[in-house]
Amino acid sequence: MAWLMDDAIPLPGGYRIGLDGLLGLFPGLGDGAGLITNVVIMLRAGSQRAGWAVMARMVGNVMLEALVGVIPGLGDLFDFYFKSNRRNVALLEAYTAEAEETRETSAWLLIGWLVALIVVFAVLFVAMVWTLGRALALLGGLFSGWFG
Repeated sequence: MAWLMDDAIPLPGGYRIGLDGLLGLFPGLGDGAGLITNVVIMLRAGSQRAGWAVMARMVGNVMLEALVGVIPGLGDLFDFYFKSNRRNVALLEAYTAEAEETRETSAWLLIGWLVALIVVFAVLFVAMVWTLGRALALLGGLFSGWFG
């Protein structure tokens, strides 16, 4: 299923695309088909007791593709590139071959992403507070002659 959705159609230059990207050109159709495929892959991983870190990483792959997928044009191109079905199958195969190592790698990767998100949100918060402070100072300077 992942091969059909992500790699079934060869293109010149050795690149391959799948039905997921093509169906994604029709609103809702590709996203729904890709989601169904990923759910089947994740159910398989769950039945093999892949663990929370591997499952969370799979969900993250699907969420990233879905989030970028809502951007017109860019989302369709990203669908052809990112291939969450194939990534999740590769993750399941890695788990099958080296369960503990895949769990540990997935956990550290998730921790890294979480730290990166916290840093980004902290920087955005500081920038917002600084900008608000500057705007209020500017407004205070503009109105100081009116009330003084």
